[in-house]
Amino acid sequence: LMPNPATLPANVVLAILDGHASLTAGTNLFSCPPKPHSALVPRNCVFVWEQFSFLPHTYIGVDKDDRQFIVDMYLRYADDFDTGRTLAYGCWALLQRANVSAYTGYISCTTRDSGPRYIGIDDTDNHRFVITTNLRYVG
Repeated sequence: LMPNPATLPANVVLAILDGHASLTAGTNLFSCPPKPHSALVPRNCVFVWEQFSFLPHTYIGVDKDDRQFIVDMYLRYADDFDTGRTLAYGCWALLQRANVSAYTGYISCTTRDSGPRYIGIDDTDNHRFVITTNLRYVG
């Protein structure tokens, strides 16, 4: 059997972002699809989760596969567009070519776009940004 990563892809992205600006895992940085604002989920927050992965590439004669995981980072920011955009670009800069060597099997983290994508205002007037990352894993 091929091993699964010891650290799930979304948790790698979460660890890279944890501590950036005002982001704190479990407080305003979550490893799950976006959730609505509540007593436990602030309006200004970030969600990271796996979207999908590509077909693994098998190495001939070696018990390893090269796998690529797609992880989305969704930033919801209520206060103002410019501050939300600045935070989104800061997150993008951390994720593009992030050093993932501390996470067994991961060999690279790159973003799929040249910056965060603004996807508009939701129905509760929060600005929304998305960054899509590609995590490569060999194991």
